[in-house]
Amino acid sequence: MVQFRFRAAQFRSGVVQFMSDVVQFRYRAVQFMSEVVQFPFRAAQFTSEVVQFRFRAAQFTSEVAQFLFEVAQFRFRAVQFTSEVVQFRF
Repeated sequence: MVQFRFRAAQFRSGVVQFMSDVVQFRYRAVQFMSEVVQFPFRAAQFTSEVVQFRFRAAQFTSEVAQFLFEVAQFRFRAVQFTSEVVQFRF
């Protein structure tokens, strides 16, 4: 009789452990589904950030081109000024 009660207690303990495992599995399944649902949103955010980065890179490239154009204009004016100074001396 004692052995039967011991085995019954072990069985109940196993059932409780199994039910705990089921609850944990369901919790993990809900977490996983939540991540699955959030994935398209995160992917869209990432795509948006990539587009913004490309836009900023294009702006930067445009600013660099504008700066180089202004440097070229300055050099041209410097050459013109030097030419006028040379002409003025002679």
